[in-house]
Amino acid sequence: PDWPNLKNWVSRRRLCKTYEHYGTLCDCDNPYNLTRRRQVVPPHLRRAVVVMLVSRGPELMRSLTALFNADGFPSSRFLMFTDSKNEELFLLSESLDLPLVTANISEKFIVNTVTQLYGFIIKFVFKNFKDADYVIFLEDDVEVARDFFTYLNYTAPLLASDPTLYCVSAHNDLSYVHTSFDPTILYRTESYPNYGWMATVEFLWAMLKFIDGNRNNTYDWDIAIHLTIRGDRECIIPEVSRSFHFGSSGMHMTQYEYHLIESRQRLNKV
Repeated sequence: PDWPNLKNWVSRRRLCKTYEHYGTLCDCDNPYNLTRRRQVVPPHLRRAVVVMLVSRGPELMRSLTALFNADGFPSSRFLMFTDSKNEELFLLSESLDLPLVTANISEKFIVNTVTQLYGFIIKFVFKNFKDADYVIFLEDDVEVARDFFTYLNYTAPLLASDPTLYCVSAHNDLSYVHTSFDPTILYRTESYPNYGWMATVEFLWAMLKFIDGNRNNTYDWDIAIHLTIRGDRECIIPEVSRSFHFGSSGMHMTQYEYHLIESRQRLNKV
């Protein structure tokens, strides 16, 4: 009853009354709020757009907490996107005063839905951020390191100047405790783009053209990028990952597989 009678707090009341798993966000006496630090956006990312694909509320809270704690987060150019009208996500986004854009996509196969959502996001960015140089893609079950944007800032000039590169990814699939040690080392690789990655606007035009031209095919967006759209180009990845995938189950992974493989991967703490 002591919460303010403002629109975002009314939404939080509804969220906390209806849904579980939000912990301190719903603490009656000391409710959690995202810490909005005054950020100095690094120079090469001042015209970047940060987008996040969302579908699960509790996972989203963990992702957002890490994102807002990351140095150099360009929060004024951050948007969340979902492919369905989800009351829980709507209430959470309104509670936190964060923009949520809904794309009405009706697809028979879930892989097509995610791919078409990527196409919708790219078109939205092109229409509303005509000055954009880069787009940074995140998902709601990815935790970023404190230096996530610092890493992207230092690698952005490489991506912009080298035509044999197509992306910078914050994630290294082989970044385990026993295989990754030096956070200053980068690799060029044929890696898939995943778990926090950045591309130039020029590359996204090619990605959008492929998506719009293959609407009747069933394929994963990342496989299409890897096998078709990127051509011979490579991606920059760090030896020590700057993102951590904590989603324990999904479209292509069981909880057992997650525990065996991804739960043991490293996230940079330096």
